[in-house]
Amino acid sequence: MNNNKVSAFSVFKAKEKIGFDIGLDSPSSKSLNTPSKNGDMKSSNVKKKLKRNKNEPLNSLRNSIRKKVKKDAHHEISLKPAENKRKPSVLQVFERNWAENIADLNSSSLEREFLPQVLEQKKVQNDLHKIGYQEKSNSVVDLTAKKSEKKKSIRLKNQSSTASSAAINQEKNDITNEHSKNKIKNLSSLSGKELFNWVLAPISSERFFSEAWQKKPLFIKRRQPLYNTNWFSTKKLDKILREKNVQYTKNLDIAVYRNGQRETLNHEGRAFPSVVWKFYEDGCSIRLLNPQIFAKSVHQLTSRLQEYFGCLVGSNVYLTPPGSQGFAPHYDDIEAFVIQLEGKKHWKLYPPRNTNEVLARYSSENMQEENLGEPILNKVLEAGDTLYFPRGVIHQASTLEDSHSLHITISLYQKSSWGDYLEKLIPLALQKAISENVMFREGLPIDFSSFVGVSNSEKKCPERDTFVKTVKKLMEKLIDYVEIDEAGDELVLDHMEEFQPPYYSSDDVECSVFSKDGFWDGEVRRHHKIELSTELRLVRPGIVRVIPADTELQVYYSVENSRQYKEVPLRVLRFSLEDADLLEYFLFSYPAYVVVENAPGDDIHKVDVANRLYNFGILRSKVPLVHT
Repeated sequence: MNNNKVSAFSVFKAKEKIGFDIGLDSPSSKSLNTPSKNGDMKSSNVKKKLKRNKNEPLNSLRNSIRKKVKKDAHHEISLKPAENKRKPSVLQVFERNWAENIADLNSSSLEREFLPQVLEQKKVQNDLHKIGYQEKSNSVVDLTAKKSEKKKSIRLKNQSSTASSAAINQEKNDITNEHSKNKIKNLSSLSGKELFNWVLAPISSERFFSEAWQKKPLFIKRRQPLYNTNWFSTKKLDKILREKNVQYTKNLDIAVYRNGQRETLNHEGRAFPSVVWKFYEDGCSIRLLNPQIFAKSVHQLTSRLQEYFGCLVGSNVYLTPPGSQGFAPHYDDIEAFVIQLEGKKHWKLYPPRNTNEVLARYSSENMQEENLGEPILNKVLEAGDTLYFPRGVIHQASTLEDSHSLHITISLYQKSSWGDYLEKLIPLALQKAISENVMFREGLPIDFSSFVGVSNSEKKCPERDTFVKTVKKLMEKLIDYVEIDEAGDELVLDHMEEFQPPYYSSDDVECSVFSKDGFWDGEVRRHHKIELSTELRLVRPGIVRVIPADTELQVYYSVENSRQYKEVPLRVLRFSLEDADLLEYFLFSYPAYVVVENAPGDDIHKVDVANRLYNFGILRSKVPLVHT
């Protein structure tokens, strides 16, 4: 996503502690730890044969869905060996760049990078001052802090009587509760990028991608306990257990790490609250898998981030009792963002054991702490804090003796590497080369098995030399047949099959097919009507992919996906090739609205296409539609 001079390998191997340790009060706070395993997601491919009719003159959908990779594309891709320059070893790069990866941050620069939304806490603070509250030398009010000589406190002014004190307390609670109710509502208007900035604040997303993404962990110490409230809570978990059919293994895991071994204690069937809480009392961790299935707030967070990153964004919630650990040290195949919701948790991060584990494509087995050496990050996350670390970073987490912990891990970029893209690109190129170039169809040399294979790798003979030269020549030729866009479409469809359905704001619902319009009351009432004057756009970005096939245009859409991972197949609508300009008009204007009347083509047909896209939840109107 960002081109950087520093190698991805340079972030992990060093003798010193890793950087981006961000404390809003002090740049080096001594706390500790890392997130838990997200092994529940699996990748799968949408195995569809994407073809394109080269003889069909599609004169729209501009370059994005119509133009083939040009024949001269190979000029940008070369298999020629680089100049014979001596390069430093990977381990030398590790050591040379390690100091460069330590962030040099100060509070003044952090203040400048704050998002306006971060100041919501200060608004609550000002409201409290109005009713007689005052804080003791703290930049942000901690409404959950108990009065203590060791902790920041909020005190009453003019406590003249018990009655007035009770009244002030009640008003304080009303303000706090109103803030809690409105926080997620206020965030619902944010785009995916803005919401990601909220997750990272006070670090900008530009700085994050430049300095931390896929390179090193990032620890954000906010000292704002309310910052992450309302995404999820222990109270909400209890409510879900009581009201929803939460199944062991599918939706929930019970885990404990004892004597160097991780144990999973799942029962079969439904996870009843009395049983789950007994496990918790016995020192076990509770992991709620895919909490977006049950919690609208989590669905909002992951769905918006999914729009921004263009890949599946998953999540797990972890509740751990005091003085306990649920999972063994391990690494995962996802980029992890640990958002601390309640309590405290001690995290330890360790570098990958070798270069093969840097940016790992698969999660690891459980490990033993004594085999890991010194941690590169050793911190305690408190409510309001955030921790990021890349794929392949070994981690473990445990609670302190005096506090439970509740956090949510946001996971993304599983199977989203260049290697995953090339796994799509190379087979497509080879298929095309075999079809179009007779060199790829010529027979192998007679008795080729006598001079190729591992047992013949040291053999010196003319036949083997010729064989090797021919392979190199064919590989160079293969560049001429790469299908860059087709490979991209295949990978995107794989991701879309995994997508969650979009999260809709109340306005999205009111102006789309998901509204309460159309019901039976002796006759059909309040049926929507699209007219030439109607203004439309995609209901949410990133929900469609248009794929040209031989005789049709296929519009894949994730609107009907399930919150449960891959519970339903990816849906597709089919249009004629002549509808290319219409589809481009309606589907590629986001976030702008377009008027139906201005679409190309016949009035009746353009209204029909608009109605079809609207009726399948792909388009929404600017204002609620006229009813008939």
